[in-house]
Amino acid sequence: MGIKLLGLAASPRHGNCELIIKEALEGAAESKGVSTTFLTIAHKRVDPCLGVCHRRCHPPVEDYLCGRGERRGWFQCVHKDDAPSIIEAIAQADAIIIASPVFFGQIPAQLKSLIDRCNSVNYFQGEESFSWFRYKVGGAIAIGGARHGGQEETLRQIVHFYMSMQMIPVGFAEREAPYGLAFLAEQRRKVERDTWLDWGFRQASAPEYARLFGRKVAEVATIVQRGLSASANFETVR
Repeated sequence: MGIKLLGLAASPRHGNCELIIKEALEGAAESKGVSTTFLTIAHKRVDPCLGVCHRRCHPPVEDYLCGRGERRGWFQCVHKDDAPSIIEAIAQADAIIIASPVFFGQIPAQLKSLIDRCNSVNYFQGEESFSWFRYKVGGAIAIGGARHGGQEETLRQIVHFYMSMQMIPVGFAEREAPYGLAFLAEQRRKVERDTWLDWGFRQASAPEYARLFGRKVAEVATIVQRGLSASANFETVR
């Protein structure tokens, strides 16, 4: 049983997010049976959701609960941009780590648009609901230009996205970094210079922490997949 982990650099520019997400993927790849994929939204077109294609994005939920569903919702949008291919990459993965810059204290517009467009993978009718992302594991990394520049709010927004999609968010440390990793980078491609001591951890650089985090997300994803597999086998036997 292999684990597919996607690393998404959610910055409109090539820089710190790409550097740190690649470090996280290196750490994840150290775990047995884990394959990694890197993806960036830099220079990609992700148009904002217009909220005009509800029926097109959300076919009857019975089709999905009964196993007749098709991955078509996110390809039916009125926009013809790069969002469907990014959403498909997430759908194909078992786990995802998003590294986001901090823009005015929160996630950038491109990532917010992508999150809004991910509504197309949720299906609901009455008390029934289904998400193509459910049971996937998610990790969050935020990089800001000031030590207290909005990193925690950015992390919370990403974690809220995970929970809204019925995913399983993973924090770095239970007390000091429950939402994920927060880094400081005052200049472009300078995140590797951020070195700090977390309570209970040795002093380490941002790349070292990113590799540890990638490894943790991969390990949690492996445990979740084993549990899902065991549950499926149990249902089959029963």
